[in-house]
Amino acid sequence: MSQLENLNRAMGYVEEHLDGTLDMEKLSRIAGCSQYQLQRMFPYLAGVTLSEYVRRRAMTSAAYDLVSTDAKVVDVALRYGYDSPTSFSRAFRSVHGASPSEARLPGTKLKLHPRLAFTLSVKGEEAMDYKIIEQPSFRVVGIPSDNGKWDVEGAGAKACRA
Repeated sequence: MSQLENLNRAMGYVEEHLDGTLDMEKLSRIAGCSQYQLQRMFPYLAGVTLSEYVRRRAMTSAAYDLVSTDAKVVDVALRYGYDSPTSFSRAFRSVHGASPSEARLPGTKLKLHPRLAFTLSVKGEEAMDYKIIEQPSFRVVGIPSDNGKWDVEGAGAKACRA
C-alpha cells in the first residue's frame, strides 16, 4: 500500500473518531509512520497541525448536528468529546465565529472545513517553448539594500540618490 493510501485511510479514521476517541498511536500506525513523524509531517502536507485539523473537522460536524437536529448544545458537546458546554462553545466560536446557539439562527454564516484527501500532483508537465540568443558580453551592477540583501526594485532609486 502506498503512503498516499495510508494517509487517506488515516483521514478516514479521523472522521470516524471526531467524538474525542481518536487514538494517536492507532492513527500513526494507519498512516504508516511514528506519532512523531506524523505530527511533524502533517502541517507540511496539510498547512495546519493535526490537532487543529481534527478540531476544525469536529466543529464542522458539530455545526451540522446543531443545524440539522433538535439536539441540545450540551448533548452535541458531549458527542464531540467536550466535558462542558463552555469549553465546547469556546472551541465552536473560535472555528465558526458564532456560538452554538447562534448557529441555529437562520442566516448565520458558518465555516465548512472539508475532509482532507491526499493526492499526488505533478507540475511542469506542459512543454515550454524557448530560444537561445547569443548576446555580446555586458556588465551587471547591483546596489545592496539597507538590510544587506540585493534589492532589485529599489536599486534604481538608490543609484539616483548617490
